[in-house]
Amino acid sequence: SALVYRPDATWSLNAYGILVGDGEYLQVWVRDSSGAQAYVDTVGFTPTPGAWHHVAAVLDRGAAELRVYVDGALNGTATSVSVGALATSAGIEIGRQRAGSDRWHVQGSIDETRIWDVARTTEEIQNALGKSLSGSEAGLAGYGSVDDGTAADLSINANTGSLVADATIVSSAQAFAANASPTPDAGSTSVEQGSVVTALISATDTDGDLFTFALASEVSDLGRIKPANAPLEV
Repeated sequence: SALVYRPDATWSLNAYGILVGDGEYLQVWVRDSSGAQAYVDTVGFTPTPGAWHHVAAVLDRGAAELRVYVDGALNGTATSVSVGALATSAGIEIGRQRAGSDRWHVQGSIDETRIWDVARTTEEIQNALGKSLSGSEAGLAGYGSVDDGTAADLSINANTGSLVADATIVSSAQAFAANASPTPDAGSTSVEQGSVVTALISATDTDGDLFTFALASEVSDLGRIKPANAPLEV
């Protein structure tokens, strides 16, 4: 069975997913249409009955790595990973793996499913694993919280799914705290042409969210108009 699985339209082995193996281990597996593949298994992970666990898989093409995280901690890494484009022609299966007429279902509960089109860092995974999302986060390609009792995709892509076979949505205690968006303090300063200014930019958030900053500048020191919200490295 699989927590998340996506094959191609012909249900061949051109696929990727987080598979559930015998002996209660998980395997992150990717395979392209040429047969090139990579996988990494969890080590020392036994799920606690009745408790929630957070599992994340990352294909980092820049680092040539395939990583698996359990409850925010890096559990395993496959290195020298080289695979081509992965399957996109069939739907994403949540809680089920299938090939042709064969089907394998997860015996358990799944919540807060998130699909990203960027390689998430350890810091990003740890920062968001215990929080609900707004759906508009950069790089978020799909988001199923099922909090509204449906299989809706709450990301900006709105690729809403449907419940099949014996899948049902059941009520449970809230696993993640609601995440409030940080509210910036208003402020501005004026700088004379030709001046050199050192500025300290700081921010805090009760939820511990990560921050990015932008410099809103209307006129450069040469008098040319600059775009609002020009990026500022800090």
